[in-house]
Amino acid sequence: MSDKFSTWLSYTYSLNDYKFETFTPSVFPNNVDVRHSVSLAFNYEIFKDFKMSFGGIWRSGQPYTKPVEGDETVQNGNSTQVNYDTPNKENLDDFMRLDASISYDFNFSKKIMSTLRVGVLNVFNRKNTIN
Repeated sequence: MSDKFSTWLSYTYSLNDYKFETFTPSVFPNNVDVRHSVSLAFNYEIFKDFKMSFGGIWRSGQPYTKPVEGDETVQNGNSTQVNYDTPNKENLDDFMRLDASISYDFNFSKKIMSTLRVGVLNVFNRKNTIN
């Protein structure tokens, strides 16, 4: 039975901060700081030449900087500038996706082999904000 399936699980913790001595605050999360990320996959051979796979990912949302609520812009002469709040203080919603696929191997002869793969990305049609 164990030769019919394989699986893996991965977790990553990543702390990725900017440090600028002249800024206030001097340390804040990098734009691509994803603190937690979990990936998993499951593959199963239903019968010879026919396989199915599932894979998923969940990760914490990336940081971003919002304008100051109620005072989003500042007039500076003839130009209008965005009035940003504390750098990367907010985070996007967590990202999550589940994918599935099946594959079938066609062996027409010893020299002619082919594989048909069909997959569905984002099985649950979850809406994710990336940036």
